Amino acid sequence: MHQKKNGEEGTPLTFDDLVSVGLGCLQFNPVAFWEMDFCDLLCAVEGYTQQVERTEQMEWERVRWLAAVLLSPHGKKGQSIKPTDLVRFPWDTLQKKVTPAQQKAGEMALMNFAKQKK
Repeated sequence: MHQKKNGEEGTPLTFDDLVSVGLGCLQFNPVAFWEMDFCDLLCAVEGYTQQVERTEQMEWERVRWLAAVLLSPHGKKGQSIKPTDLVRFPWDTLQKKVTPAQQKAGEMALMNFAKQKK
């Protein structure tokens, strides 16, 4: 999906874009795709986007860790190189803590939404 980033204007989303995402990226069965409503499609796209972002983050974390391991023998004696010493990613500082009350509220909202869809 096209999103605005850093003040940029996003490209308008067309009907063809939605079809290509649903049938291409998300690999929905055509029958299931055409029976979906717009909200369901947007939720599926959001979930797919989050999955791709998590995968990319794990790959970058792996590379950073490997670089720290490879550089450790070349550092000063007794000094260890931590992966975060090499590079900090935006998600390192954006860790959001969810309280148990927020977790419970989210679960309840999800259950209510699921009941409404039936």
